[in-house]
Amino acid sequence: MSGPFAYHSTKERENAVRDLVHALPAVPEALLIDGQVGVSRLDKAESSAWAARPVAEKLHPHHVLGESLGGASALQLVLAAGLATREGRTALVSMPGANTAAYG
Repeated sequence: MSGPFAYHSTKERENAVRDLVHALPAVPEALLIDGQVGVSRLDKAESSAWAARPVAEKLHPHHVLGESLGGASALQLVLAAGLATREGRTALVSMPGANTAAYG
C-alpha cells in the first residue's frame, strides 16, 4: 500500500498521482485496476501518470460502477484480491481519489 499522497488542487492531484505510480512496484505482467471514470477531464492525471508504466492489462471498474455510493475504491480492492487469488496474478490498484488524497 502506498499513500496517502495529499492534494488540494488539480495540479497537486497530477503530482500526487504521479508520485503514487512511482511508489508502486514496476510489474509489467501485472493487472492494473485503476480509478478512471471515463471522463477525460477527470481521468487526465491518472491516465498521464500510468502512460509510461507498462502493465499487461487494465481494468476500469468505475466505468461501470461509478462511485457506488462511495464504495468504489473498496470494490477495486475486492476485485484485485479476487483476481489475484483466482488467477495467481499480481494486481496493482490505483485509487487517485476525487477529493484530497491518492492511494495505491
